Amino acid sequence: MQMKKGLFLIILSLLGLLDLHAQTKPDTVEVSGETATYIITDSNIEVFQIGNGSKQFIGAVNPSAPATLFLKAKTPGKPATLFFKLVSGEQYTFFLKYSKTVKEPFIDLRSNQVNQAKSTGNRQQSAQQKKANRQSKLEILQSLKGQDIKTVGAKNTNVVVALRNLRIDGDNLYLKFRLSNRGAIDYKTSYVSFQLVERGGKGIAPISTDLEPTKAIEATIVKGKNKGEFSYSLPLSSISGDLEITFRETGARTVKVVIPTKLINRAKPI
Repeated sequence: MQMKKGLFLIILSLLGLLDLHAQTKPDTVEVSGETATYIITDSNIEVFQIGNGSKQFIGAVNPSAPATLFLKAKTPGKPATLFFKLVSGEQYTFFLKYSKTVKEPFIDLRSNQVNQAKSTGNRQQSAQQKKANRQSKLEILQSLKGQDIKTVGAKNTNVVVALRNLRIDGDNLYLKFRLSNRGAIDYKTSYVSFQLVERGGKGIAPISTDLEPTKAIEATIVKGKNKGEFSYSLPLSSISGDLEITFRETGARTVKVVIPTKLINRAKPI
């Protein structure tokens, strides 16, 4: 009965008999079997249905981020219809298409400044303008005195790393960390690595992918009993799971910080 109801809603939406929320994204969403595709919305997802009798695509709502829909393809095949409804009442219909390489794995339907930026000037900027814009925003982030985030951090011996600021624009995610060296020995940064961990539904193993920041401002040495700050920008199109950031030094003090998807979804614009 539930499946029939879902299919009925899909048919109505395609015929234009339902007042669907205005969609600013392409009608077709690419999905592969190698990496996940995520759809992020303003409100929690109440119900979703993959139609056309398709067994090719699978979907799940992330329990830790109920406004995020996770999609994967089991095998190549014909396109299928995706319908979903939000708790707030908005309804969406898309066509799912198998693609070995997904060009846009992060579909952001949130009606905030992120989408406004994506649909206007940011897409028209030249590569040089984007680089300058990214640098200036990273400098703005580095100069912030306040702290947005107070619950994400990690510790190893006398070294504490805390995420202080998390911001976003149409192209990038911006992160600012503070490393507190509470010991007497200087902390000499070897390198900082970024890894995206996509956690699927039941029976789907996590997928880990290394990421490279597009820009960085780092403290190479944090002297004993002192603090240092680290700021980074990451390509927004790559952010579709939990972020694991590992701080390594020439010694043995390694600190790993995990930023959950639900926190990234609530990032403030910069």
